[in-house]
Amino acid sequence: MARKSKKLQFDLTENKLSKNDTRVHFDKEDSLLAEEHYGYYLMSTSTSAGGGNINRVYLSSKHRDEYMDRKRNGKKTKTPQGTYYLFNNHFNYLSLIKNTINIIFTERLTNSVTRKYINGFNIFLDSLGVRGRDIEFFNEIALSDVNHIIDYIETLRTFGKEDYWAITYFLHQSSLINSFVKNKLEEIKEKLDAEKENNDSNLALPSSVIYQLEYHIKKEFGELKITAENKNNWLIEYSNGSYMSKENILKTIFYFLEDKSIKNQRQTLLLSLLLYKLKIDFKTDIIDFIQTPVNTVRMYGKEKRKKYFDEYNKYKEMSDSGVYLLSENKEKFSLYWLINIFPDYPYIKEPCELYSEIVKNMDAYKQMVRNTIKLDNKKVDKYVFPILADIYPMYLHTLIQVGANQENIQDIRTFIDDDGMVKILGDNLGIFTVVDTLKKRVNKEISITIKNDSVLYKYFSLYMRLYSDV
Repeated sequence: MARKSKKLQFDLTENKLSKNDTRVHFDKEDSLLAEEHYGYYLMSTSTSAGGGNINRVYLSSKHRDEYMDRKRNGKKTKTPQGTYYLFNNHFNYLSLIKNTINIIFTERLTNSVTRKYINGFNIFLDSLGVRGRDIEFFNEIALSDVNHIIDYIETLRTFGKEDYWAITYFLHQSSLINSFVKNKLEEIKEKLDAEKENNDSNLALPSSVIYQLEYHIKKEFGELKITAENKNNWLIEYSNGSYMSKENILKTIFYFLEDKSIKNQRQTLLLSLLLYKLKIDFKTDIIDFIQTPVNTVRMYGKEKRKKYFDEYNKYKEMSDSGVYLLSENKEKFSLYWLINIFPDYPYIKEPCELYSEIVKNMDAYKQMVRNTIKLDNKKVDKYVFPILADIYPMYLHTLIQVGANQENIQDIRTFIDDDGMVKILGDNLGIFTVVDTLKKRVNKEISITIKNDSVLYKYFSLYMRLYSDV
């Protein structure tokens, strides 16, 4: 069972200082007490708020406090409680601790994993202490010492999931695990899972709360239906050209220029887009005409001034049959530009080639929506991809309706059928659909039944239709 101990790299008496120090658990990044405390800490590969945002994981609270006080210029810090202070908890096993650490921690691990191994080692040392075992070296650990862990765990009043993972990690990392202990630990884990599920079931919400939740969820569903219907209708208008028509563009340009609430209208990105759209789609270039200040026109000669106003009146008259797009619906107007300038949004946030000279990046577009159109960008994004605030009501409704836990809900999958439609992956039996989900923790299949005429099924279908592109 015992592993051959490697050459020690962790020694409380070692005092070697070198720029090319090869000691695994010597802090070469922070020289503060690095040499003086060498042997009282382990080095990890990430930081942890619980350890004071440092890469050192101290095994002694006294040395940890000294380091933190010096680091914070003498300001006293409270020592966080933790079972990883092995030198505090098990000073009688100092030799065994050092010897075992040299075997387990031959390389730096992440902060969280390091702490798990140490916490597991702490449980093992507690078990040895209960038996009164006097051990100095790792290779003195006997089979009975390992097996006794199970008896010790069963005497504990509190032993949770974190403790289970800690002792399991330690036993695997140290190669002390055996089939007996492994099977017993699995039984303990199943018991912990069962207790958690039982506790969860006792936390069921009263029916009055469920009713209120369902009421508001269905209200959210109604709003989502409006979003889906709007998007579908708008896309039809976009594609047939009735929305961004020549008359509508002209109307929007003239009304936009007359809107005194917008500063520097003639220099805005929005006006540039409208003029550019008029030019490329309708071969009508009025950029110079629109950009000419009124004061400049007044200085024209009689004939040139007449020509200017004749042209102005022609376009103004043409715009009379159009619609001021900004006053109709700001979300509709902003979405049009979003899907035309950024057709692959949200995956690609670079403008397409057609508009790349006008719109430099996504930030420029979002600034136009926010500052010129006066609209929250989230109100546009909801037509392209679902946001958390929209997903959660459906997720909550699913939990309430199917009676399964979150692990099963998250295993519901979708597929694309032959018609390109996104659908729930399951057996559609006409009246209802049966979805097989996997509870991975216990490797158990659980079937979920969804009625095809239920709000839940319609909710799923609406989401998959609305966001099929993403």
